[in-house]
Amino acid sequence: MRVLTDSKEIRAELKRLAAGRLAVAYIGADWREYVDARSLKNVIVSPTLGSNPHAIADLVREIGWDNVHFLDNLHAKIYLGQGAALLGSANLSQNAFGDGNLFEAMVLVRGESATAKLDRTVNAYFYEAKLSRPFGQGAPSL
Repeated sequence: MRVLTDSKEIRAELKRLAAGRLAVAYIGADWREYVDARSLKNVIVSPTLGSNPHAIADLVREIGWDNVHFLDNLHAKIYLGQGAALLGSANLSQNAFGDGNLFEAMVLVRGESATAKLDRTVNAYFYEAKLSRPFGQGAPSL
């Protein structure tokens, strides 16, 4: 486990991680600067004000409605890759990952036992999102 507080270091680890699954409260218009869309499989985000609606629309175009879910009470920030994950305070935005905008802290965890538990956690979030907002019902208007 490594604690990261420097924005450049956090960005570098996020790139190396090649996150395939995300659970983040908010997504900014500049999300592509921080994650590779080709790696993304599933994203869960809070539908509350904070996310850029154009970013959500862009994300949906990239990975499809079936892979973008909305969970009202989501506050977690989980970036899950193969065998590693970043957890902490940073939403997927310039505010969080840019230089000097916000003070963020992230923890990099490695290993199958930690990532397996996080994978189960993200699966539980997806399940809750599907129960609360079945596909095509209650999705935020874009």
